[in-house]
Amino acid sequence: TYLPEINLKNKRVLLVDEIVDSGETLEKVSEAIIKKYKVKELKTASVMVHSRILKNGLAPDFWAEKKGEEWLIFPWEKDELMFFRDIPNSGPV
Repeated sequence: TYLPEINLKNKRVLLVDEIVDSGETLEKVSEAIIKKYKVKELKTASVMVHSRILKNGLAPDFWAEKKGEEWLIFPWEKDELMFFRDIPNSGPV
């Protein structure tokens, strides 16, 4: 994980991600930020969370929408994902 050389010691930090699926990435990045920067407080937020994340204890502090089992494609991912459309066994896009 790349973390820039900035001074966040004793600061209140909000870590934002567009989607939290398993919660593992948010957890690992949160731990890295706390360890490297010695922040006063770290809160996490996400636009979307997977419904199962709300049960496993890895949910962000704040979130806007809950999604079910369906795969969510954000508008900025459409061009990238169209590349996989014609690859066998890549699943629906």
